[in-house]
Amino acid sequence: MKAVILVGGEGTRLRPLTYDIPKPMVPILNKPFMEHMLDLLKKHGIKEVVFSSGYKVEAFMEHFFNGEKLGLKLDYVVEEFPLGTAGAVKNVEKFIDGTFLVFNGDILTDADLTSLIKYHREKKGIATLTLTPVDNPTIYGVIETDQNNRIQKFIEKPSWDRVTSNYINAGIYVLEPVIFKEMKPDKNYSFERQIYPDLLERGDLLFAYKTGAYWLDIGSPEKYMKANQDALLGNIKLETHLKREGSGILLGDSSSIGSKASLEPPIAIGKNCVISKGAQIGKLSVIGNSCKIESGAVVKSSIVWDNTIVEKSARLENCIIGRNCLIGEEAVIESGAIIASSTKIEPGKVIESGVKVG
Repeated sequence: MKAVILVGGEGTRLRPLTYDIPKPMVPILNKPFMEHMLDLLKKHGIKEVVFSSGYKVEAFMEHFFNGEKLGLKLDYVVEEFPLGTAGAVKNVEKFIDGTFLVFNGDILTDADLTSLIKYHREKKGIATLTLTPVDNPTIYGVIETDQNNRIQKFIEKPSWDRVTSNYINAGIYVLEPVIFKEMKPDKNYSFERQIYPDLLERGDLLFAYKTGAYWLDIGSPEKYMKANQDALLGNIKLETHLKREGSGILLGDSSSIGSKASLEPPIAIGKNCVISKGAQIGKLSVIGNSCKIESGAVVKSSIVWDNTIVEKSARLENCIIGRNCLIGEEAVIESGAIIASSTKIEPGKVIESGVKVG
């Protein structure tokens, strides 16, 4: 079976981090998010993947090339203009020759894809949609099903008085290729708002696969941080290139930890890093590869991307720092702030809570 991954979005909610990198390539535990997704597909026997991309496709090509190093076969199709979720799938039709899987490219999950595919084949419908429960369904599209999990109704962002289910569309589908007949080429179509409701109205069989697996849309800064923190806490188990050093500490090769440096697990520190004497790395922090945290610097519950230097006595708290940054001596980056890649923060500068720089 083949998989199609939709990676056409510009990641606007994650700006300024996504000005120079597409959202699916942001790091989770120092490994591109998309690589974790490919790990999941490979684990469940899916070896051929098509990327449907419209934004910075070169980032995927440069990192993964043809997928051979991962034991996969990867193809790329580029949208000339936005085609929507279904239009993007129509755009890769020439690569599909049977039942196939579709993934939204910003969903972190450990869903049992083998069971999902088996369920789809047993039900013999045109589409099987993975559903996941959420606390607040009013901000999503709710899906109603009957006792046999046949889909009955789609309700887009219902008010609380219209909520009859807390199960939402998880953005993972198994589809039959006959679905391509519902779409014309080079036209913007949405599965959620057009294709699925139209099929339902016509009486076609659409089924729901309900899962309690880990599921998170990483598209906002808060959810992106949560994804890294959940991985550190073991709420989702991800493969990583880092080695476990003691309880709750992941450490990359050739990194050095200075005397009297304080490491409070769970944390992750990439390869070729220098954590200087007296530096403090607080719990739920992720330090990228080739970073330097100088003496007296404090990093708490923050994500620091590759090749960044945090100078003496600087302080980071619950923030995200892009790659190739320089955080000057005694600078303070407050909670919720985001610093774009290749940014220099002057010594002593205070970046206030929630501010985006870059």
